[in-house]
Amino acid sequence: MKKWFVFIFIFCWAVPGSSVALADGEHVAIVKGRSLPPYEEAVQGMRKSLSESGPSWVIDLYDLEGHPEEKKREIVEQLLKNQTKLILTVGSEAAQAFRDEADNLPVVMAMVYDPVGEGLADEQRHYGAYLKVSFDQRFSVLKKVAPSLKTLALLRRAGTKASLVEEAKNAASQNGLQLIVMDVESMGKFSNVLEETSKKSQALVMILDQEIYNSSTAKELLLFSAREKYPVLAVAPNYVQAGALMSVSSDFQENGATAGKLAARLLKGEIPSTHFVPTEKIRVAWNKRIAGVFGIDAASQEGVVDDVY
Repeated sequence: MKKWFVFIFIFCWAVPGSSVALADGEHVAIVKGRSLPPYEEAVQGMRKSLSESGPSWVIDLYDLEGHPEEKKREIVEQLLKNQTKLILTVGSEAAQAFRDEADNLPVVMAMVYDPVGEGLADEQRHYGAYLKVSFDQRFSVLKKVAPSLKTLALLRRAGTKASLVEEAKNAASQNGLQLIVMDVESMGKFSNVLEETSKKSQALVMILDQEIYNSSTAKELLLFSAREKYPVLAVAPNYVQAGALMSVSSDFQENGATAGKLAARLLKGEIPSTHFVPTEKIRVAWNKRIAGVFGIDAASQEGVVDDVY
């Protein structure tokens, strides 16, 4: 992988990636990978958390505009000029571009599904709030809104982490559900595996895997779902809008707010024992039309479902 340009700061820390108590007027940077509505929501959350945390820190917002190699040098020069004390990154592009700055000052990541699991961070040098939602959270919500769905399926490939599958199986068992794991040996067999899976289960649980669920197979899956009345439990609300039954995901603004609270603790001189924390609020999306067409009786959604399509 091509190395990112790393500017050596003329100021340094006694302990790499450590925190420091700041006074009013000190600069904090928010760097987003590009301008996207979810990223803007996260930035709002960050600003809110930092503004509620005490000192009047100066918050500088930077945008890599989808071109980290071109923009990073310019941004780092500005960080040096402002004597910036901490960087909050928004999205994978920004996290990857600025992760090595943790040798000079704290880096707190947001809007990344699993920073450590994706190789963007380590638990000694970086901090952050992740987007990943546990299977236990997903299944417990499912039981509340669609208790008739009891037999679920999960597709995996050779590269799927065994720990992910084990987590899903344990969560299903703890929630009184049956989980069937189906192997996709090659993407050319995706259609056949999907057909077989639908005969053995009541619904499919998606995982975040761009090899299994790329733009082509995701479209095929939702078309199959509509044709065969086979519900899909998605990983994000955009799938629900497109035809999945439901999703349980992290709230984007709360992800930013959670990262902002972690950053505020570092800026006040605290050293959090846990470097990466879950987003404090999940968001549940439900496709009422699909549920009606499929004949799924939804239980009470009050206080559970946030977005209905």
